Amino acid sequence: MLDLEVQKLIVDGKLKCWLDLDVNDTRAAYQRAVDFVAAKNLAYNLSSNWLPELGGSELKRVKEQLFPNDFEWSQKGRCAVRLPPQRMYLEIWPEVAPLAVENFVALVLGNRGKGQESGCPLSYKGCHFHRVIKGFVAQGGDFVKNNGSGGECVFPGKKGGFKD
Repeated sequence: MLDLEVQKLIVDGKLKCWLDLDVNDTRAAYQRAVDFVAAKNLAYNLSSNWLPELGGSELKRVKEQLFPNDFEWSQKGRCAVRLPPQRMYLEIWPEVAPLAVENFVALVLGNRGKGQESGCPLSYKGCHFHRVIKGFVAQGGDFVKNNGSGGECVFPGKKGGFKD
């Protein structure tokens, strides 16, 4: 039986969720560009102090000329003037694998505290993809070691996993 929090997320017998991904630390690079424009818009005669309001030629100028040539800011790392699509949509079926779905949703929500074995938060937040094969698969979920050899489920005493 799925817990009540998971049951509330089911619509038309299907559970839909999403994961937001941060590839190559792009969110931090984007935030650097936002901060750069807010701080330097007057010095560089930009049309706005808010990055999303800049036009295409201004965005190009920020990325290719202004940011890289600003000694103070370029030392902070790269900048990104646009965020690429980074959301992965999933549809999962609790009637087929109720325990796997409950475990997955609990790890996505991060609402079950810490693991009994690892002491790590039972959450996918900050978890890396440890194996990526182009055009085939991206594997992640090892929030214990981040290399595929760890991991823990939310059900105490189910060390070998569960059949479902």
